[in-house]
Amino acid sequence: MNIATRLKAVRAAFGLTLSDVSKQTDIGISSLSDFENGKREPMLGQLKKLSGLYQKPVSFFLETAAIKDPCILWRNKPSAPKSVQLEAEFVKFCTQYQNLEVWTKSAKVNSFKNLFAAVFPNDYAEVKQLAHVICKGMELGARPGASLFRVLEEVYGVKIFHISLGGDASSACIYTEEYGPAIMLNSDSAQWRRNFDLAHELFHLVTWNVRTKTELMEKEEKFANHFAGVLLMPEQEIREIIDLSLKNDSLLYNDLDTIARQFDVSLDALLWRIHQLYNTPQEATIKWIEETKLYSQLPLRRSEKPEKLPSRYKSLAFAALKEGEISTRQFANYMDMNISDTYSYQIGDGANAFKINDSPM
Repeated sequence: MNIATRLKAVRAAFGLTLSDVSKQTDIGISSLSDFENGKREPMLGQLKKLSGLYQKPVSFFLETAAIKDPCILWRNKPSAPKSVQLEAEFVKFCTQYQNLEVWTKSAKVNSFKNLFAAVFPNDYAEVKQLAHVICKGMELGARPGASLFRVLEEVYGVKIFHISLGGDASSACIYTEEYGPAIMLNSDSAQWRRNFDLAHELFHLVTWNVRTKTELMEKEEKFANHFAGVLLMPEQEIREIIDLSLKNDSLLYNDLDTIARQFDVSLDALLWRIHQLYNTPQEATIKWIEETKLYSQLPLRRSEKPEKLPSRYKSLAFAALKEGEISTRQFANYMDMNISDTYSYQIGDGANAFKINDSPM
């Protein structure tokens, strides 16, 4: 597959017209048409503009093999071309994260492999057992929601990005031998929703090597939800706190809200977990979930919007710049910012301060 074919295929996947591309790259429509028809090849500067728009490295367009789409698992995948654009951004950040680790000699040992399941679970009982094994192996404690994110990033080297996915899309994940496990969470979601999505994607990652990839889809998503509920709300701890909160064999809304906050999950997730543990009728559970939406007069839970890039990723980018591994322009690209914004950054203080105040390269 030559440059022309790759340029045309990627543009089509992004749902862009030649006019759209021209407006965003300042490359003439006739030139773009010539590139895609193989009449002539783009100059390096033009190819860089196109690679930036399509969020692909320049080397992608110089390869001759057929385009191989990455295997990304979605929870509520948005429709194309938005999904294509989001996947390209996700893979770009994963690749850049890996580059930064290599350039700064900070690559971590892939300890995540220790979490891989030996077989794919056959039923909910085996999913429950897998969640117990993972929770214990990761040493998440009695309130896993409080430590899951930190442990995944710091101990197991999972690359976690927060990107505005919009709509009902909630999360996605990918695993490759090149950069290991990675998760994309919806920055538009509340903290407790993102927490559940994180545990949901963890199921997909720990079963990555044993899934059949073609037969499971709907069943796999249900398993992932069950895994997330069991992992974030351990049975013993949930039963103990519910027993302490019961009044005349019932729970008030305030009690449910307090329990949900303690485990950093949504009321919906908590009610479904109670449904599993106490075998409450499904119809009643659905009714309770609808009724909880009426308590809008109660204080809302606060949820901070997360930063897109992990703190370690940004630290590595600063280190790579300081060590001369990347230029200021490349640093700006990796940090997803304008080149002019990089000049206000400073690391440290006093005589040891490192300022980014050089000219664009």
